[in-house]
Amino acid sequence: MKKAPGTTPTPTAAPAKPASATEHLRNPTLARALFAVWSGDAAVVIDSPPGAGKTHLITNLAHQLHTRAGMTVAIAAQTRAQAVDVANRTAATGTPTVLHVDAEKGRPRDLDSTVTLTSSRSLRPGAGVIVATTARWHWVPANRTAHFDVLLVDEAYQLTFGDLGALGGIADQFVLVGDPGQIDPVVTGATRRWETLTTGPQNPAPAALIAAHGDDVARLRLPQTWRFGPDTTD
Repeated sequence: MKKAPGTTPTPTAAPAKPASATEHLRNPTLARALFAVWSGDAAVVIDSPPGAGKTHLITNLAHQLHTRAGMTVAIAAQTRAQAVDVANRTAATGTPTVLHVDAEKGRPRDLDSTVTLTSSRSLRPGAGVIVATTARWHWVPANRTAHFDVLLVDEAYQLTFGDLGALGGIADQFVLVGDPGQIDPVVTGATRRWETLTTGPQNPAPAALIAAHGDDVARLRLPQTWRFGPDTTD
C-alpha cells in the first residue's frame, strides 16, 4: 500500500501473547520441568518451600504441556477444595479445563463458569486439562480409556507412596510438586511391617519414589518463597 503524501503509516502491533505462554521465560524451574517432561523423564519431583508458588507452577505447566505441546494432561489434588482452586487457576491461563466430580454432588458453588464438569462415564482425556482429587482418580473404572500422557500431582508430599502406586496406570509420566517440610500423610492402617523401609507405602510419595528409583527421577526445586525470609525457607 502506498503512503499518502504528508502522512505517517501507523505500525501494526503484534498480537500480545497470554502471560502464561511466556511464563517459562520468567520461571527457570518451570522451564526445566517442561524440558524434563518433553525429554521423556518418567518422573519429576519438584520440591517447594511454603509460599513458593506450587499451584502457580502446576497450572502453568499444565497450560504449556496441553496447549503448546499437545499432550493429554491430568492433575491430582489432595482435597476437593484444592481441586476446585486448581481448576479455577488452570482455566485462568486460558486452558480448556475440566473438573472430574461425583455426578450426584453437582457443580461446586465456587467453580469458575469456564470450567466444565465430567463424570467417569463421560471422561475424555483430550477434552482439556482434567482435574480431580486423588481419591476420585482412584475410582476411575479400569476398563475405560482414561489414560494420559502426564499426571501432575499438587501437594504431593500429602500423598502416600501407596496412593501414588494406585495411580500408576493413569499416565505415562508423573510430575510431583510439594513441600518436603510438611507433616507426613496421615495413615489410619497398621504400618509396622514397613516402618524401616524408605519405600514403604505409608511414606510421602516423592521421598519414597526417589528412594526407590534414585537418579531415574528428575529433581528440581522452587528456589524462593514469597511468604518467608531466606533463613526460614532454608
